[in-house]
Amino acid sequence: GLTLYDGEYFTTIPLPPIKKKAVPVRRVMDMAADSRGNIWLALAWEGLAKMDTRQRFTWYSERDGLPQNITCLWIDNGDNVWVGSTQGVYFHQRGKGFVLRNPGGVEKLSARKLYGAGNTLRYIASHNSGLFVSRENRWVHYLVAGKTASNSFYSVKKDSRGRLFAGALEGLYILRDEGLEKFISGNFHIDWPVYFILEDRDRRLWFGTDKGVIRWDGKNERRYSVGEGLSGGETNRAAGLVDRSGRLWIGTNRGLSIYNEAFDDPESFKPAPKVQLLYVDVFDKKIPLTGSDTIRLGGR
Repeated sequence: GLTLYDGEYFTTIPLPPIKKKAVPVRRVMDMAADSRGNIWLALAWEGLAKMDTRQRFTWYSERDGLPQNITCLWIDNGDNVWVGSTQGVYFHQRGKGFVLRNPGGVEKLSARKLYGAGNTLRYIASHNSGLFVSRENRWVHYLVAGKTASNSFYSVKKDSRGRLFAGALEGLYILRDEGLEKFISGNFHIDWPVYFILEDRDRRLWFGTDKGVIRWDGKNERRYSVGEGLSGGETNRAAGLVDRSGRLWIGTNRGLSIYNEAFDDPESFKPAPKVQLLYVDVFDKKIPLTGSDTIRLGGR
């Protein structure tokens, strides 16, 4: 299901039951909100759903022109919905349902993540088919020479310095004029899956992996995993977010974490002490509160 946070409380909204045949697993693969406050959900084998501001669900599936397995989505500034699936990329035309909008010359494309700016879809990270980049109204297809796993991409990020990074099954890549190549800067490189890439307000890059999260400021790297307070060790390609307050939210296989930089410096961070009740003093008799016995109060 979904969990909504209003700045103070978390509210869980279960997905409504579906009438179609059983699906392998109920998962929210990706989500995005439009300008009207509707939340659109990529629900894998259950298709695409829209939850309105009154928490009513509308489902979209084969009858609307979509294939079964919906993996990702993106909403442009005009509230047009772009949907990625294991069969390709689809565009929602009002009154006409969804139509296939794969890059030119590509018949079948398994899309993992869609990225855009304004009203233009710019990047498609695909499963085993490399990276697609929109340049001057045409799609350019980039592949890494070598085995198929090298072209299995999860994430794309153009940072504030104009560099285009791509996270793949085999690590972190960068797009240069000559094509995609493994990113190496001094001793910094990542050679395992990179699921998401974010940039914070201090222009530092964050990489979500299957071994925790890595922060890199251009010179130094810092790694965060369960030992540093991260809720789980493995992240997901749609589970990283920098909110309007600059906070970093990280979803893992064991829950949600919010990064607080003050925790990185134990000398300056001094949290309030934890209070534990040990006993109650009643008429000079100490009644311990550490056991499982019930304390019964008198009628008065």
